[in-house]
Amino acid sequence: MTKTSKIKLEIIQKLEAFSLAKLSQVMAFVKRLDTDKERPNRILSYAGIWKDLDDQVFDDLTINLQANRAKDIREF
Repeated sequence: MTKTSKIKLEIIQKLEAFSLAKLSQVMAFVKRLDTDKERPNRILSYAGIWKDLDDQVFDDLTINLQANRAKDIREF
């Protein structure tokens, strides 16, 4: 029996003793684990989106950011 098989068997044995409430918590945790592995791909999907951005617009979004924020605060 492989180490993976042993771990899966042990998990199954422990799950059999759990109440429905505990099983629901375990399922939510497992779903979260499954979602977490997709997260880096979602983040990386934004890579390169600013590569064709006009230099003046980029400067306005970065270099002038603090001044723009200060200006917006005063307008409220």
